[in-house]
Amino acid sequence: MTNSEWTRRAVLATSLASLACTGGSATDPQELTKSAQGKNKPGAGDPRPGKPDVKPGGGKDKPRKPEPGDHRLGGREAGDLYLPDGPGEAGKVRFTQSPAWFRNSVALFAPTCGSAGSGLMQFGPGSPPLKRHIGNFSELPKLLAVARSMGSDILYLVDWYQNESGTESRKGDYYASKELGGSAALKQGIAAVQAQGGRVILYMEGFIVARTSETGLKHGEDWSIKEASGETLGKPYPGAFPMCPATEGWRKFVLGVGRRIVGEYGANGVFLDSYGIQTGWECHDPNHGHELGKSGVFNRGCVEIVGELRKTIQTLDREAVVMCEGPEILQMFGAADATLDWGIQRYVARPVWDSVGQSDIFTTNFSFDDIHQLVAMGAKIALPPQFHDDPPQSAVAWVASERKGRPQDRREEKALSALQTFVDGILCGVHQVRNAGIAAGARVPGIDDVAPRKLFADEWNSDTVEARFDELAERAKELDAALAGVNLRSPAAHLGRVLRARAAVAPIIDAGATIKRIETDARNTVAWQFDGPGGRCVTAVNTGNDAVTVALPDGRWEELVSGKPAGKARLELAGHSVAILTSRGA
Repeated sequence: MTNSEWTRRAVLATSLASLACTGGSATDPQELTKSAQGKNKPGAGDPRPGKPDVKPGGGKDKPRKPEPGDHRLGGREAGDLYLPDGPGEAGKVRFTQSPAWFRNSVALFAPTCGSAGSGLMQFGPGSPPLKRHIGNFSELPKLLAVARSMGSDILYLVDWYQNESGTESRKGDYYASKELGGSAALKQGIAAVQAQGGRVILYMEGFIVARTSETGLKHGEDWSIKEASGETLGKPYPGAFPMCPATEGWRKFVLGVGRRIVGEYGANGVFLDSYGIQTGWECHDPNHGHELGKSGVFNRGCVEIVGELRKTIQTLDREAVVMCEGPEILQMFGAADATLDWGIQRYVARPVWDSVGQSDIFTTNFSFDDIHQLVAMGAKIALPPQFHDDPPQSAVAWVASERKGRPQDRREEKALSALQTFVDGILCGVHQVRNAGIAAGARVPGIDDVAPRKLFADEWNSDTVEARFDELAERAKELDAALAGVNLRSPAAHLGRVLRARAAVAPIIDAGATIKRIETDARNTVAWQFDGPGGRCVTAVNTGNDAVTVALPDGRWEELVSGKPAGKARLELAGHSVAILTSRGA
């Protein structure tokens, strides 16, 4: 994102600056700001490419608004289908060689999403804090069981920390929460997860430090980015110090936290929030020892810190990993093991969309149609708790109930901040209902022309939001009618089947495979072929209700999601489904 975009979006956090850097609660305005970043909007049900908000060179494209369409059953019922804009540029980028365990992992589970970064942010309003999932870190294996039900062996813990005295949670102070048992319990819980074959990644923020944190009070002014006037940069988060990555003090601090996370607590990796998505900030502090007022200093400093952090923690555990938020700085791929992106609409617009055989890009979306597309393209999935929870039993009742909580504050800053929480909560619940229907094999109406992307296409103001919710309420009626009599349950088992099938082809896709699109005439459908040292596999996804037939390359194919043979030439692909196939020879 450009600085101007971040500045514009920062108004979401301004009025609640005193809370802007809390430890990842679902109502943290600074965190909810991040989930308001622009989405791309292709025509509903139309297999045309999504346009990127930001071009690789930094230029901005105008987002495409959804086209009007009939999403009722029997009409244009499909979810949006996204395709890349053109050939990828992975061949021009250097990628880190991740440890084998991580390369072959296809999903991670974040029990709390309010401060988790990128696409997980939209699930923040409905994800409870960690202390509501477990009472003590020693109970972490319970969360591993949840993760495994959806096909993941990785726990990504966001709100695990407090200050050293255990009195509050603020970004900048990264000690094991005493509310959850402290460092001994965290070490015990992580070891118990690892004893069962699981892994744990712990969060820290790379860009900002809360002004009220112990670290902020001691070092915030010295380490923060300064404007030409000498004042501390007051954006994009007014409640925080934005740290200059080119200052020695901050670099040593980040490395120290990494050593604590991996060396003391025994975690398998660090998620460094904001690095990789924040770009181009200019610092004018002469005490930092870097060239003044140059945006490249910031970008280069971020990459260098990430690379040094990775080297540091790998001296403690040679298979430890570093994740960052967002692949905006392409050089970051040569420093970090993985990034967390904003969803299929951003993923297909990245110049490295074709890097699946070399990179680890995790992402997520509300809709299972989108999740299926991501899996089919070889991306890895970031799982929120809502994908495991039982869904609301009525979309109509959910929308009606949630609309009663509509924020009434009309002042711009507070209204926008609260509105983001409100919007995300409603959309997530409606998609939970629809996703449960998809998992049950039911026919469902599309809602992508109404939500989420139509909402994000509009200006954030009370009038347009009300109009969008009126449309969503009507679509909710159609959704409930379509699912009448369907037993709506947790879709975890469906995700588990899909992601275990994806894991089965990890030795092909994630071992240097190339990706190319397979031409098909099937409506609302796209298919992909992966070729690498480990063999060949094919994926296909259908975002419509009606079954389609997809022609396959020569070979004897086995479909892994269903476990059924697919035959030599054709695949029958059910509505709203994804297929993953491996060849068993001619």
